[in-house]
Amino acid sequence: MLSLIQLKKDNPSLDIRFNEPMSKHTSWAVGGPAEIFFMPKNVSQLKQVLSEVDGKLPVTWIGLGSNVLIRDKGVQGIVICTQKMDRFIRNDNGLVTVSCSLPCATLAKDGVENNYGPTLFFAGIPGTIGGALAMNAGANDHETWNYVSYVNTMDLSGNKQIRDKKEIDVSYRSAKLPNDECYLSAVFQFRHIDQSKDELKDTLRMRKEMQPIGEKSCGSVFMNPKDDYAGRLIESLGYKGFILGGARISEKHANFIINDGDATADDITSLIDMIAEAVYKKFKINLTPEVRVIGH
Repeated sequence: MLSLIQLKKDNPSLDIRFNEPMSKHTSWAVGGPAEIFFMPKNVSQLKQVLSEVDGKLPVTWIGLGSNVLIRDKGVQGIVICTQKMDRFIRNDNGLVTVSCSLPCATLAKDGVENNYGPTLFFAGIPGTIGGALAMNAGANDHETWNYVSYVNTMDLSGNKQIRDKKEIDVSYRSAKLPNDECYLSAVFQFRHIDQSKDELKDTLRMRKEMQPIGEKSCGSVFMNPKDDYAGRLIESLGYKGFILGGARISEKHANFIINDGDATADDITSLIDMIAEAVYKKFKINLTPEVRVIGH
C-alpha cells in the first residue's frame, strides 16, 4: 500500500483512493470499503498501477457495478473499476472492436445505426462489454461469446495479451480468462444485418415493462435452470414483493432483488439464500446465483 500512496503523490492524476465505500460504485448501492480503489482513465494508467502492484495484492475487477454484491465488511487488496476508461467502437466490415468500458446498450445502438449484428440483445444487458464478456451475458437466445473472435487483455503485472476465443473457458453465464487477466477490448465477428430503430425501441420498452429499471438492483439474481425460468419458479411461490430487512423481491420480476434504500449486503444475501432454499424444497431445483459475491 505504501508504494501506491507514493505513486499517487507522484502522479496526482491517478484516481487512487483508500477505504473507499463500495456502496458508491455498485448498482445495488451496498457494500463495505475497498482497502484500495483505483479508477483508471486509460490503458496507460492501468498498466502503471498494475506494474506497481505486480501481484503483491489481491485484485478485484468491476465495471458499472451491476451483477456484483459487495459484502458489508468490504474488500481486501485493490478494486479496479474500469468504467472511466476509453470508450470506442471500430467497425471494419463487420469485424467490430469494442472497448470493455463501453455500455452494452451503446453497442446495441451502434449496430442498429450501422447495420451490423445481431446486437439488439445487448440492449437488454445492464453493465459494460467487459462485464458481458466476464459472465457470457445473454438475452433473447443470444450470448455474448457467440460472436467473439478474440479479446485483448492485461495480466496482473501490466502486460498486454491477445486471447483467442479457444483459450477462454466459456460456459453458460461464465467466461474465465487465464491468470485473472482483465479484458481491455473484444473483437466481435458480426454480419451485415438490418435492425430497425423501432426494434431497438421495442426491446428497450419491453425491458422497462418487465424489469424494475431505475431501482437499485443487480439485474437478474439467479441463472435460469434448464428448460425453465428462475423468475417463474420464485413467482409461483408467491414471493413477489416479499421484504427482508431493506431488501425486496421485485413486484415486476421475481428474479430481481431491490434495495429499498437501507438494505445491507447481509439482507440481500439472506434473501438470496431463502429463495434458493424455498425453490429447492418445493421443486427440487438448485438455483445458482448469477451475481458475483465479493468481499468478506
